[in-house]
Amino acid sequence: MADVTSTISSRELREQLSDVIARVSYGGERVGVTKNGKLAAIILSVEDVEALEAFEEAQDLAAYREAKGLAGDPMAAYAASGYAQSIIDGRQGGAQAGWGA
Repeated sequence: MADVTSTISSRELREQLSDVIARVSYGGERVGVTKNGKLAAIILSVEDVEALEAFEEAQDLAAYREAKGLAGDPMAAYAASGYAQSIIDGRQGGAQAGWGA
């Protein structure tokens, strides 16, 4: 994710709310809102929030799997296990054979 692209005071935000919402939702900006000269909030688009939530969910899932003694990335663990290759090796006719071969 990119950094805050612009800042606006809370007083200016009250006067320019429609413009700020348009800049965030259509322009992809991230607008920081200051109060008493300090950054107090950041206005993000729905897409940015959804991306943050997906990232947090992936991190939570990896932490859960690690706590349970499972691989953090199940697809990498599956690939490293050699299980898929053992299925191919056990088929009559090799990798291209289907169930009926």
